[in-house]
Amino acid sequence: MKKILFIIFIFIIGLAYCSKSFAKNQYDILINEIAWMGSTVSANDEWIELFNNTEENISLDGWVLKSDDGSPEVKLLGKINSKSFYLLERTNDNSVKNIKADKIYSGSISNSGENFILYDNQLTIIDRASFSSGWPFGSNTTKQTIERSDFNSWQTSSISNGTPKENNSLGLPKVVVKKIKSESLLKEEKSDNESSIATASLNNQDEAINDILKKEGDKSNYWMIFMIIGGVILIMGSVILFWKIKFKK
Repeated sequence: MKKILFIIFIFIIGLAYCSKSFAKNQYDILINEIAWMGSTVSANDEWIELFNNTEENISLDGWVLKSDDGSPEVKLLGKINSKSFYLLERTNDNSVKNIKADKIYSGSISNSGENFILYDNQLTIIDRASFSSGWPFGSNTTKQTIERSDFNSWQTSSISNGTPKENNSLGLPKVVVKKIKSESLLKEEKSDNESSIATASLNNQDEAINDILKKEGDKSNYWMIFMIIGGVILIMGSVILFWKIKFKK
């Protein structure tokens, strides 16, 4: 009996751990900034920044950030805290001076463009940065990075060498702002007319995001349903086994 209870306990602990390991929706983790051109020190000082767009810490163990051409392909590990950044530096921890990398990777980012896809540990697509036809933003001359401005829009950073592990040069992407900035704050900051426009824009953005999430679907929920059903079956089987052993005695 003690062995059966111990097995059930271990399974429940594992189920709880797994539920914290998966992002629940697309855009929970954003590909937030890319230094495809390197830095003012060296063209090899490339880096990529992720941002946790949720209120919970998320484990990145088993996640992969990869380019369509196969390089770079980065196997992630560790965790990214709520509303925090995760920095990937090329080759060594010197690509970004005085800021510790969360992950070192190999392989260069092509100056002619890349199509990055972020997968979770169930191969669900969480985010994309699709620039295979060329980088529309960022500058190889001034070493300004390309940074996220919206859930599907990008811009050139106003700062040379970008803002690794910090808010983007023009603030957080709007997909993040919508979660932390209330309508009342918008009204306080704007005139009546400007506030109405900002509020309408924000509502339209919410509708657009919700529409995308509905279309894409939350694939990780299927995995959680499977785990829960498995847990129920295991518990029922354990109870039946227990009663069979008891009646045999």
